[in-house]
Amino acid sequence: MNIFNENRQICFSTPRRLTEDTSWHIHIPLAFYLVQQLRPKVIVELGVGAGDSYGAWCQAVTELEIFATCYGFNITSNCKHGRNINESKFEELVSYHDQLYGKFSKLNHTTAHGALSYFDDGAIDLLHINGLNVDEFLNCDFDLWLRKMSKNGIILIHGINVKNQNICFSKFSAHLRKNFPYIEFPHGFGLGIAAINQFAPAAIKCFFNKNGVEIGNIIRFFYLLGRSVLLYSNEKKWPLSGGHE
Repeated sequence: MNIFNENRQICFSTPRRLTEDTSWHIHIPLAFYLVQQLRPKVIVELGVGAGDSYGAWCQAVTELEIFATCYGFNITSNCKHGRNINESKFEELVSYHDQLYGKFSKLNHTTAHGALSYFDDGAIDLLHINGLNVDEFLNCDFDLWLRKMSKNGIILIHGINVKNQNICFSKFSAHLRKNFPYIEFPHGFGLGIAAINQFAPAAIKCFFNKNGVEIGNIIRFFYLLGRSVLLYSNEKKWPLSGGHE
């Protein structure tokens, strides 16, 4: 399985949403690739932050014309050190989001535990846990979320290389690493990807079945693509919340 062939062109797309929160910019080409290969019917993000990662999922759905439903949750935490996005920024995100993606996507305020009630078991194809914005993570209900994953579902957990992670977040990332096919992209605060069940597409499975050299090439490929996004966003050559130039 060669991930560098001509059928992977969406990973070269220009991101529409690039805000001053650059923590996820370097992973956007990888996000595009994952949506193209997985063709998910349900995408869920816990911790939408400024919306750069969530915007990437939604953009990929529209560009690929996938029939999908997306759910983005601005997580409300009881933790006194919570870093929830402030209300004015969330309102700006909603305004931007609803015009482009409101027909198939919904943004919500809730707790991580409360988000569970939105989904039946086996419903979620792609779950992104944005660790930089989820402080009181899942109340440690790992198994409850794992049951929500579909037969070809994948879980992404961002922020695995951030120091002083909360205990629940660290335990969950360690649990994924130990129990499922798993790969880590160490750049951009660290992004771990786990294939929860056995029916992930071959182009996703290839991430976990390569030898060390091949995995290194995959990581380097997406690092270099993501680095170009990060450089452009840092230089403000793209609008903060606009479309293509």
